Amino acid sequence: MKRLTLLFLFSLLLISISSCSNGELETSTQLVGVIKSEFAPDKRVAIFNIETVSEKGGITLIGETDQTEGLTALIDSLAAAGISISNEVNVLPDAELGDKTHAVARNSVINIRSNPRHSAELATQALLGMPLKVLKKSGSWYLVQTPEDYISWVDAGGITLMNTAELNAWKNAEKVIYLENFGFSYESKNEDSQKISDLVMGDVLKILSDAGRYFEVQYPDGRTAFVLKSESMLFERWMSSVSATEESLVS
Repeated sequence: MKRLTLLFLFSLLLISISSCSNGELETSTQLVGVIKSEFAPDKRVAIFNIETVSEKGGITLIGETDQTEGLTALIDSLAAAGISISNEVNVLPDAELGDKTHAVARNSVINIRSNPRHSAELATQALLGMPLKVLKKSGSWYLVQTPEDYISWVDAGGITLMNTAELNAWKNAEKVIYLENFGFSYESKNEDSQKISDLVMGDVLKILSDAGRYFEVQYPDGRTAFVLKSESMLFERWMSSVSATEESLVS
């Protein structure tokens, strides 16, 4: 468990408390900064937006965080300093989401932006089939965290929300990976049939059946389609083919 060392923590508390001019509010603010630097030094991968306010004769913690251990450490530190607080911090994932705290990218490539608007800076991208953690919602946008821990915003049209059981079912299902730079999935076993969507290298789909020259596949949102076997591969077979070995690393 990530914790500040006791020596460092108590040294900080002694310094803070000994400065009578600071007061409880300033001491609390200092502790927020110290805990944040320990648990969430990089705002791109962790949220610790907590403030201290003085109201009704006491200190109240407000804001939001996805770092539950950090919030616990802050509350414990304040208690050790003899500061009583009221905790109104929203712990993410937001309760508004219910059990839909996961998502899977449903388009060939989805743009994940620094703020909840299409004109915002592009933070990163995710490929079809990639699992995401959902933290909260703002309008038609969701704050998500990628497997690489990056936290940014995606519009609702780019993802399929899931609960834990649904996500596990997606993860455990047999899948295919698309290997061409660009292509399509089709409505039937015919390249002249209606295109279901575009595909790019790295897209992952659930396999429903072996259909001759095609795989019958399913999207995270339930759409079904056919993908040419010549343009794709069973995901597990592909993973085995690209697994790093000692020989491949030194060759």
